[in-house]
Amino acid sequence: DHRIVDGREAVQFLVRVKELVEDPETLLLEG
Repeated sequence: DHRIVDGREAVQFLVRVKELVEDPETLLLEG
């Protein structure tokens, strides 16, 4: 079911965003 894959990717994306919000220096270094 493609919805399961999309949901998992969405969760990983949100976790990544949360990490960047908590550690904005990481975003600057990667950017």
